[in-house]
Amino acid sequence: MRKPRFDIKIFKQHREALAAHFHDGALILVAHPEYIRNNDVHHNYRQDSNFFYLTGFEEPESIFVFRPGKVPETVLFVRPKDVERETWDGFRFGPDTAQREFGMDKAYTMSEFAAQAPELLSDVSRVFYRLYAFSEYDQLIESALLATKDKLRRSGRGLLTIEDPTSIIGEHRMFKSAQ
Repeated sequence: MRKPRFDIKIFKQHREALAAHFHDGALILVAHPEYIRNNDVHHNYRQDSNFFYLTGFEEPESIFVFRPGKVPETVLFVRPKDVERETWDGFRFGPDTAQREFGMDKAYTMSEFAAQAPELLSDVSRVFYRLYAFSEYDQLIESALLATKDKLRRSGRGLLTIEDPTSIIGEHRMFKSAQ
């Protein structure tokens, strides 16, 4: 069994320090996409800095949803565990192991995002998400917001407000801990 490279308590402390900024909303962070160098050879992968700062999770094709004070508070969407694909792409934690090893309240496969997102977003007043950074994720988030609007149709609420969390997280990342 593979373990996270860092003490997961550090990432939980980072989330606790940021919780007040996102108390009435949901923070959605997406993993940095993989880029192809030539044909079927990828560049070395590096996780999005903000995603890593709050999760410690270093796999591509992932989404992190942070809802301070809500249940579940931390939700991670990851690639499914697939031993055959690991031969070609490298190790994958999968949702069950990712949930346990990274201290998440819930973890699902990426294919479950469309079904779970409206449930996760239906009880928040705003969404913190960085638009136009990775267009392939923007479409997923847009679909989730529209599905949430449909779910709340008779509530009188419209689309959730979207705010960019980059500066808030960036301010916290400037101050380093001794660890």
